[in-house]
Amino acid sequence: MNIGHSVVRVLYSKKIIAFVPTALALLLWVFASVESAKEQEAESAFQFFSAHLAQKQYSTAQSDIEQAVARAPRNAYYLAGQGLLFARLSRQKFNSAAFVGNKLTHGDEELKEIAAAAHLYQQALALNPLDDGNYHNLGWLYAIQQQREQALRSFQQAISIDGSIALYHVSLGLLREQGGEQVETCDEYARAIRLSPDIVDSQFFRDFIARSPEAAGRVISQSISDLEQQLRQSPSPILKGKLGKLYLHVNLLEKASVLLKEAVTELPSLPRPWANLGIIYERQGNEAKMWECYRRAALLNPSDAQSWSKLGYLHDRSNKKQDAINSYTQAVSAWMNMMSEHAGRTSRIYQTRFIVSDDVVPNGFLAYCNPALNVSEICRRLAQLYKEMGDSRRSTQYEELSAALRSEEL
Repeated sequence: MNIGHSVVRVLYSKKIIAFVPTALALLLWVFASVESAKEQEAESAFQFFSAHLAQKQYSTAQSDIEQAVARAPRNAYYLAGQGLLFARLSRQKFNSAAFVGNKLTHGDEELKEIAAAAHLYQQALALNPLDDGNYHNLGWLYAIQQQREQALRSFQQAISIDGSIALYHVSLGLLREQGGEQVETCDEYARAIRLSPDIVDSQFFRDFIARSPEAAGRVISQSISDLEQQLRQSPSPILKGKLGKLYLHVNLLEKASVLLKEAVTELPSLPRPWANLGIIYERQGNEAKMWECYRRAALLNPSDAQSWSKLGYLHDRSNKKQDAINSYTQAVSAWMNMMSEHAGRTSRIYQTRFIVSDDVVPNGFLAYCNPALNVSEICRRLAQLYKEMGDSRRSTQYEELSAALRSEEL
């Protein structure tokens, strides 16, 4: 009888042991399913967050990002998004004159939000210490709190990870300018311009010229000299396009034309040389060539708000109202959805389907460092055109957008 019981127990134990791998597999599947559901919920919440943040619906965006972080607390991108929201809450547009002159003012509540944003960026960087964009934003949060050494280290760390982003050099340059370090300031601005010569058309550079015209002239001369030297060593179409832009800036049209034509001949897919050639033809009064260049630039780079606005103006002048509307609308859309270089890489870094296009601190800094465009005036003209076309709904929409943009500029 005891022998029989023993046999039964052995057989039962074997059945249990045989079932263990299946049970473990089932438990792992359940765990994975739960985690996958959490990730999907977090991603969905982040999608809503990015949309509401772009629409400046900050209270709704805050609820969205809190849900995303609650479901994925170790996702560095979500933590950075929450930090960005706190930084946006101050609502203040960047003012370089106030920053350089140490005249930025913030209330106690704003300073709390800025400190909270900095803490969240620190958490994000603890999870991913190679995110250059987060170091850049953290640098500005330190700078706003007048923690100069921490800001300096953060900007330098961003540049050490990716020194090819002009925006980082502008930020470091502004911090150097605030500290009265003239040589270092000019060096950083010159590096930024060599990387992205379109900066010379930005409001940032216009303000720098107003503050320090002689220093701005030296920065341009230094940038041209450095690019000329690089071009002698490596005659690439990209370098030709950059140097051609700077020649255009100082009104050396013949030299600019030669280099820009060579650039588009050697590498026709480069959009910016086409746009800059369009400016040369515009100054020369060659309308046919101007049309061709601006069309090429806009088609090659649909986010080129300046080229779309130029095409809109040309259509408008020719009384082609619908074509003007189409081009102006593209210009406004490109400007409103401006994307930072860091944001452009985000989906590869974090494997996310949804991104925040303007993920730069401080508020308005990305647009400030890009070629200036009078978007409020374009919206005003769109309102007029839609009114003439009998579309009162869209006319009102663009009239309201124009007014909102004008109020932000004040």
